[in-house]
Amino acid sequence: MRLPVVCLLIAASVGRPYAQTTSSAPSQSVDLAKDTDGTDGYWCPMHPGVRSGASGKCPICSMDLVPVVPPVAGEYRMDVAVMPGAHGRGLGGLRLRLGDTAGKPVNGFVTVHEKALHLFVVGRDLEYFAHVHPEAVGDGFVVSQQAPPGEYVVIVDFLPANGAPQMLHRAVATPRLNRPAALAATIPRAEIPDAAATESGNPTWGSAEKIADGVRIRLEAADLIGGRIALLRFHLFDAETGTPVADLEPFLGAPAHMLIATSALTDAVHGHPEETDLTTSVITFKPMMPPPGVAKLWLQFQRHGRITTVPFVIGVLEP
Repeated sequence: MRLPVVCLLIAASVGRPYAQTTSSAPSQSVDLAKDTDGTDGYWCPMHPGVRSGASGKCPICSMDLVPVVPPVAGEYRMDVAVMPGAHGRGLGGLRLRLGDTAGKPVNGFVTVHEKALHLFVVGRDLEYFAHVHPEAVGDGFVVSQQAPPGEYVVIVDFLPANGAPQMLHRAVATPRLNRPAALAATIPRAEIPDAAATESGNPTWGSAEKIADGVRIRLEAADLIGGRIALLRFHLFDAETGTPVADLEPFLGAPAHMLIATSALTDAVHGHPEETDLTTSVITFKPMMPPPGVAKLWLQFQRHGRITTVPFVIGVLEP
């Protein structure tokens, strides 16, 4: 099963230029953000609102500015082969081949957040999650990743050297899959079901808390409305003392990463926080919400050399 997708970069007028990568099915085009002053020879791949007439570095994230390429109609392509796990059971790894809109192998990549490819593996029941980075082997990529028998969606996020940012999906099934169990997978219940906006325009906030790796994470969310920019604030505290966390470490070139996936696994958003200061105890995202329904997000950050992954289930409302 292959799901066509669209990669969309958005420069939103909410505080500062914002970039995210989103994907959904079906679609047949690629759209890029436009700015208004015409100085668009170079841009930041993570903050497309940052444009320049010459090469340089992004003032927000310090990434090298890269040449702006024109929009390209059509889809990039991804073929995924499952490498069986031990004794032929479950997932042992993945082999990927990426093709451009003409079907030719993609052989040049811009490093974004320290990696050429960001790959996510999400289980059908939204319980399994992995954020890994394949290595180039021959004309493709290979990554070792252990997972139990099941159905998964593989999501890859990358920036071709001569193309627009891409985010592609591919559904896969492992050997020894228990099909009845897979079909019986239930949709999780939203922990924040009603973070909307009132008729007066004032947001209604929802909140939820989790504890992971000695950190209490409180998510405050507003404007969780399909197709609109939401506000997600993650407050980090020491779980024992209640002291705000102020010792984050760089995780792939950012204080944190976040993936949002819909319960049907047909739409996904890969985003990065507004903040760049690692001493902050508040991590803010302003993603454009996927279509209405239940969605799950995974926040990832690093402390003391350890990557912490924290899931939350949210309800995305009708406009």
